[in-house]
Amino acid sequence: MSKKSFKQLITSLKSKSFKFTMFDFEEHGKYGADDADWNYKDITHTEKVHDMVNQVQGAISDDIATSVNLQKIPLFGITFPLVVVNYEYKKYDQVYFACSGPFIIIGNVITTQIAENETKVCTTFVIGSKGIFNIFHPLVKYFIAKNHKKLMLEDEPMRIRRGELRENGHFFYSPTETYSFRFTEEITRSNVHIDLNSEAKIKILKSEIFSAKENSILGEKIGILSFFITVENNGDIKLWPSTCPHEGAPISSKCIKNNTASCPWHAKKFQPLMIMDKDKKTQIIPNIDFAVKENSEFLEIKYRNNPEYYNNKPYKYFSYEE
Repeated sequence: MSKKSFKQLITSLKSKSFKFTMFDFEEHGKYGADDADWNYKDITHTEKVHDMVNQVQGAISDDIATSVNLQKIPLFGITFPLVVVNYEYKKYDQVYFACSGPFIIIGNVITTQIAENETKVCTTFVIGSKGIFNIFHPLVKYFIAKNHKKLMLEDEPMRIRRGELRENGHFFYSPTETYSFRFTEEITRSNVHIDLNSEAKIKILKSEIFSAKENSILGEKIGILSFFITVENNGDIKLWPSTCPHEGAPISSKCIKNNTASCPWHAKKFQPLMIMDKDKKTQIIPNIDFAVKENSEFLEIKYRNNPEYYNNKPYKYFSYEE
């Protein structure tokens, strides 16, 4: 499949008498280049994280995504559709374009890792049109700049969270060298893992659970072996994972509704791993990603830690003996 670079697209359109206005934005963050690359390709977070745009997906492949974006314009209180084509031209180089009325908007995202856990993302936009419509470029630029700022305010916490997990020994599975648009739609997977050569498990004292307060963190401070507590009105204590094993989103009591936690990034659903009543009687809840083993003084919690397991369905509840 042939693909045009950002510059080649502009050159081709200039030959059709389009004139362009170019401008760019730059972000730096404590995260890896892969985290920014994933964020730009992640199809399913748009509905959960961004409140100014809804997407209707069209054709999706590993390196190309098409959609109809229903973009809100708050100044005018309207929503208008944008047909968007987004593709990976080469590693850490994405191109996307959209048309609205007489205007063509082309974007280019170049991601560069400048330190071990620090990345620079440069996004360049051009607005193209013919004739009298050129005078409206400053207005279109204003709306693009305003929208970009809001999108980054919503997106950057996702990248930074993954950067924090990486600094704490976590990795993120991808079956391809760079992230695939199509792969990001598989939200039932668990792609977060730690050292694959060691067992991912931890012990938590029952006395520590029983004395914990609402939202207390038990286990590790952050990551896949970190858990939080909720306390019900009847005194039941529930233990929940504090990290979504799909792509690393933080989970807290704010994510719980009707005894089910929902990932704030992709809406993956969770049940508590354990319920302890006021008499310290423990109920273990079967889970696909975690297995809990009860001893007289403590619980031992083991994480599957095998992202390739999720390449085939159906998934089975994780057994501690596996």
